[in-house]
Amino acid sequence: MLAMPRGITRVDRMSDMRHQRGRILVVNDNWAVRTAICRVLEHQGWEAQDASGLAEAMERARAADPPFTLAVLDVAPAECRSAIAMAEAMHDLIANLRFLFVSGHVHLDVSAARVPAKAVSVLGTPLTVGRLIDAVAALHQPD
Repeated sequence: MLAMPRGITRVDRMSDMRHQRGRILVVNDNWAVRTAICRVLEHQGWEAQDASGLAEAMERARAADPPFTLAVLDVAPAECRSAIAMAEAMHDLIANLRFLFVSGHVHLDVSAARVPAKAVSVLGTPLTVGRLIDAVAALHQPD
């Protein structure tokens, strides 16, 4: 779940920069959570698109023009392998794609994934607006 504070001043201050920072694909099976994450990211200047699972995410990744720059993937402990497989498949489509795994499973090991370590970050839950923005911004920093 995404904790949304009452006064989202940090989100509002950059709303005029919409779509100038990059394209983000948010993959989460919970409609309310992925919609909230997309809304926060859009207010920060990123273009966000959502998908409910692997098939939809791959379809959106294939059709993306320009390509996505980041994928935010929700990972339940039982789904760790499928989330890593999704990241690998998406990375095969978009070589420069970066990944933010959001998981309550703090010890999520993504080191074996066929994705460069610098392109991956893990963000534990509970997820807050500030932590989400910081993690996404850090992944968009130049190498």
